[in-house]
Amino acid sequence: MGRYAKKSLGQHFLIQSNVIDRIIEKAGIKEQDTIIELGIGRGALTYKLCEVANKVIGVEIDTELIDFLKEQGIPENLTILQEDMLKLNLKNLAEEEEDKLKIIGNLPYYLSTQMIFKLIKYRKYIDWAVLMFQKEVAKRLTAKHGSKDYGIPTVILNYYADIETLMELSPKNFSPPPKVYSTVVKIRFKEPVLKLLDENLFISLVKKGFSKRRKTLENNLIGFKRLKKTEIQTILEACDINKKARAEDLTYKEFIDISNEITKFLDNK
Repeated sequence: MGRYAKKSLGQHFLIQSNVIDRIIEKAGIKEQDTIIELGIGRGALTYKLCEVANKVIGVEIDTELIDFLKEQGIPENLTILQEDMLKLNLKNLAEEEEDKLKIIGNLPYYLSTQMIFKLIKYRKYIDWAVLMFQKEVAKRLTAKHGSKDYGIPTVILNYYADIETLMELSPKNFSPPPKVYSTVVKIRFKEPVLKLLDENLFISLVKKGFSKRRKTLENNLIGFKRLKKTEIQTILEACDINKKARAEDLTYKEFIDISNEITKFLDNK
């Protein structure tokens, strides 16, 4: 039974061997690496990873797929965790491996945004993540300010990581084929160059700023942290931000400036 994709779990199995080889090559996996694979599916990528990496830890929620893989034979350097990837404790895993994690995965597309924010939460335990997203999601992650694809995940992720598009895949590379194109992205976490005074406030600010895209940033921020319109205007002026600007017009660095200005303003209030 495990060989069949389940629509309820958003399963689309990668089937093209040459594509899998290219993903592994572009990911830059070395023979001494331990790789965490999120969503091992029918194991097409998993078995190839086991040939290249020192150790592979595969995370899979579907018990029928795990049974299917066991029937095929489990390589000695593969450990399978029956676990929901969103509940996986990446901190504990990194501490067990005594190293930052290297993650790879063909994610169910409906989990993409949740997984991005999970990785941000555990970023100090992660070296890099090579993940497959729906093409439209990948475009949002790599979008430039001023474009319609630019949004919440773009701003927040760009503060914490460098993002590189590795390759685009057509539906024919999967079974069953999805209705959309896919893009493989490498996210490499970094120590931010600019300092945030309050990271939680920054994330809340970005979400509030994009809450109604047609509105100006000034109007969206009224009431944020109980700030009045005149106070928002003062903060934007201090950051040299046009009061008619919308959230999509701002770089992530300008959001950092506003966040720090708000933090200082609240501390002195």
